[in-house]
Amino acid sequence: MAAATELATIAADDNPFSESQFRTTKYRPEFPDCFGCIQDSRAFCQSFFQWYNQEHRHSGVGLLTPAAVHYGQAEKHSAATPGCAQRSLPTSPGALRTKRSQTTGPS
Repeated sequence: MAAATELATIAADDNPFSESQFRTTKYRPEFPDCFGCIQDSRAFCQSFFQWYNQEHRHSGVGLLTPAAVHYGQAEKHSAATPGCAQRSLPTSPGALRTKRSQTTGPS
């Protein structure tokens, strides 16, 4: 039988979309330290998921909303805003470059 830490590792990335949504939820400024009751948590989640699905643009789906992708409107939105992704990139030429390690090859 697998150890608890192994099971947690397996479950931690079983659904990257769910993990991304949870991270977004947790780091929103309006996310409370704790909820007063179950009704408070439900009210927060209703408001949050409305915003997350209808308004929040996701980098993983071409800066579209999940609703646009789910309802098959991605092509319509992409055609209406050509070059949108390119305009959102930084204009500094080195902004997206990553530093490569300075390791040397085999001697």
